[in-house]
Amino acid sequence: MRFLLTMTLMLVASPVLAKDAPGGKAGPALIKLAAEFLKANPKDVRVLATSAPMAEEPGGGALVRVDDGADGGNPICYLLQLAGRPASPAKIDASLKFAVCPRADQGKTSHLERISLGRRNAWLLRLDSMRWDSMAKGGESQLYWAIATDMGDGAGLRSVFERTSTGFKSKDQPALNQSEICQAPKVTISAGEPQGATIACEVDAMLGTQVKRTQTTFSYMWDGSQFAGK
Repeated sequence: MRFLLTMTLMLVASPVLAKDAPGGKAGPALIKLAAEFLKANPKDVRVLATSAPMAEEPGGGALVRVDDGADGGNPICYLLQLAGRPASPAKIDASLKFAVCPRADQGKTSHLERISLGRRNAWLLRLDSMRWDSMAKGGESQLYWAIATDMGDGAGLRSVFERTSTGFKSKDQPALNQSEICQAPKVTISAGEPQGATIACEVDAMLGTQVKRTQTTFSYMWDGSQFAGK
């Protein structure tokens, strides 16, 4: 199904400056470290969101976009797990690459925070992007929620929860307009282990010339290594 996302565009800023986020302002130190780690030009690196360390942990995190035209002109987004706070990180301990990544005029709704999965902690993140569909004369969009963690199996950071909503909006062909907007997933924990997760979504679809709106909560069970849909 094709869905519409409500996107908020942001102004393009200098690549040396980064967005203020809950983890504090990410400045040139993080840009330089990320560029070195990802083998990119600092001018092509943009920090989309950061997260400060939890009380019992020494490191924060950052969502970073590299837009150098190397991947067919598409930007690439990474989760970087830091040693130290985002404002002055000592090094990058781990990274994870994502398929969904906002372009230069997008990314204001990107989000990153540290959450608990019981005996281990994880990263909760949101990325969304939009592109123009010239044939349908409308905007296609993606909203991506993920939970990433290190399961201690030697594989490093990996996604244990993912949900991508795709969308479409056209002035010329409004009958094709549909949308799904999901809130952040909520995790339930028992005896120090995840039990499941839910994600609430609002879906809009065209019924003739009218918009039909439904609200659905999707449930996932923890299978010992990831959240799987029921």
